[in-house]
Amino acid sequence: MKKSLVLLAFSFYFLVGSAQESLRNWQRGALTWNDFQTVVRDSVGEEHSFLEFSLDVVMANEERNGVTLLTESAVARIDRQKSWVDSAWRTPLELQYNQVIFDLVELYRRYMQSEIDTGGTPDVGEYMAMLVADVDQFCHDSRFGADSATVESWDDFVHDLMAAAAADVAASHAEAVQAMTAHENYKTTESFAMGLGGGMQVVTGDLRRYFRSGGGVLFEYEMGYGRNLLDFGLYLGGSRCLDTLRYENDIEKNLWKNDPLTVLDLKIDYGFAVLDSYRFRLTPCVGVGLLGYYYTPDEPDASSIGPSSFCMRTGVDFRYHFSSDLAVYRDYCELTQLTLFAKAYAEYARFRGHKDTPGGWTFNLVIGIAFHETTRVRI
Repeated sequence: MKKSLVLLAFSFYFLVGSAQESLRNWQRGALTWNDFQTVVRDSVGEEHSFLEFSLDVVMANEERNGVTLLTESAVARIDRQKSWVDSAWRTPLELQYNQVIFDLVELYRRYMQSEIDTGGTPDVGEYMAMLVADVDQFCHDSRFGADSATVESWDDFVHDLMAAAAADVAASHAEAVQAMTAHENYKTTESFAMGLGGGMQVVTGDLRRYFRSGGGVLFEYEMGYGRNLLDFGLYLGGSRCLDTLRYENDIEKNLWKNDPLTVLDLKIDYGFAVLDSYRFRLTPCVGVGLLGYYYTPDEPDASSIGPSSFCMRTGVDFRYHFSSDLAVYRDYCELTQLTLFAKAYAEYARFRGHKDTPGGWTFNLVIGIAFHETTRVRI
């Protein structure tokens, strides 16, 4: 059974690979007889070769200014498996005749691309009909390539049209890409991000008497609308009790000197992105949290003990988008980014219910990586 599945998978990938290999676009260079299947037949009619071609619109990648664009692109291909030539007619004139047809296919591809770049939606069927009509006219005028003078005149005529179309496509495509990537042409609607980082927490005030500064990891989830951002996070770190912290009413809840502690910091922050571009984002933020220092005894089924406190927070979040993929559609775009972030924030906590009610500021710095997904609508 396993051998059959492996054979089936191998056959599938082989067939897909063969199908892709049989397709060829104009940019790969001039036609050669290797692009045709050679057949042996008694040619009694006028047609001694055949070129199988097609037009289509696909999504394609393009790299511009550090941003990978995923946009609609017109494509023109021939199918080398379905194109053929009579073995008795592998002549330079017959190859030139087929090259003119291939050039016509590329010409209509450029017309389609120009329509895409100017905001239109090309009708592939309509373009194919016009292309087939021109190919039929060329075949009729040249008597399927037998009239060398007509093949030459069509060759010159089509190349002139292609040169003009190339200039139009270059200009319209440059303008289209500029519009696609211009940050000011879009307005962010919804977004979300997930991140993971590591950093340090430094304690001050009365907290410095009882708790050692230490490191930890931050897990975060962010969602936003426009430049308004709501960030949920969990900081999990380590510390140690530096002096006995006595609970007012229950000695069993005391923390004793040298107890290893787990730092747990839950947070919710609101931020507004004052700088937001394809490369950078800067977000001042304020929020609330729950900060706790917990000791877990070694005894079985023992519960953690330690102080926790509601706290207020303020800080700044800086992000560098080192990878951006932009999928551009008619009225909106989807931006996927990988980001390095640095979060610096301070929070104030006071642990009530313990002797002397210790309190103070903690200063935190976290550096990490995040995945962003943003939807933007065209203004």
